[in-house]
Amino acid sequence: MDFQSAFDMLWHDGLKVKLKKMGIASKIYTYIENFLTGRTIQVRVGKELSNKMELTNGTPQGSVISPLLFLIMINDLPDGITNTGITLLADDSCLFKSGRKLDVIIRYIQKSLNALAEWCDLNGFKISLDKTVAVLFTHRREGIESTLKINDDYVKVEKKAKFLGLVFDSKLTWKEHVDYVVDKCKKRLHFMRAIAGNKWGASKAVLLLIYRSLIRSILDYGAIVYDSMSDSNKQKLDSVQSQALRIACGAARGTSTVALQVDMGEPPLQLRRLQLQLQYAVKVRAFEDHPASKVLQHH
Repeated sequence: MDFQSAFDMLWHDGLKVKLKKMGIASKIYTYIENFLTGRTIQVRVGKELSNKMELTNGTPQGSVISPLLFLIMINDLPDGITNTGITLLADDSCLFKSGRKLDVIIRYIQKSLNALAEWCDLNGFKISLDKTVAVLFTHRREGIESTLKINDDYVKVEKKAKFLGLVFDSKLTWKEHVDYVVDKCKKRLHFMRAIAGNKWGASKAVLLLIYRSLIRSILDYGAIVYDSMSDSNKQKLDSVQSQALRIACGAARGTSTVALQVDMGEPPLQLRRLQLQLQYAVKVRAFEDHPASKVLQHH
């Protein structure tokens, strides 16, 4: 789900009510109130300026406390949704429900969508139907076309959805995400080629730093999730690493990938994915109230 112009739609009066409910008063409340009120906006066309309009919604862009105020505004959203799971990260949100019977899942999701729409009406938000999609994750030949609605409008049904930088396809093969990552890395590989040279250009150390900063960071993001993909998809990512290391050390085409990894001190991506999984598992086990603590429980 996507909130339309989320930060620009933040309702000042509603935020003040929620601040008081949280016990925020005295000088802090006065500071936030003064921070939001009295702000104006103008439109310039050429040398002409429009009349000033006072803003009653929205938080200033670039301000340090604007994201915090937005989080306070949406903090009570999960309270009204009890039938399904929900994740919130700023203005990116997701409803999810699993089960064996599709009709039961749809009924619960629809109840949550109704509660979400009612919450948006009360708090001055609007859901962007263009960016909101529904995906059915299953290997069965079932469908949910024209089933879920937000108010009187149907939710688009697609075979994939991008959430927090990861592309989830309906069968969780991760092929769509791997293609997205490879395409993103190609531009950075072209950049490495442009500044590399045997007698000129960046040194091996600089090129390796560029790989680790601009390419490996993309390959690592979400790796603990999509490590369940097929070997063919993993080979596509391995190819990206091999190309980058070959450019960094100036090796010829056909050079062994293992030799490149040894020369540059870079482990295979499979080992990096395992390392990231172990680090994340240790982090989860270190906090009893970690949101993902159930993942490591025995089933």
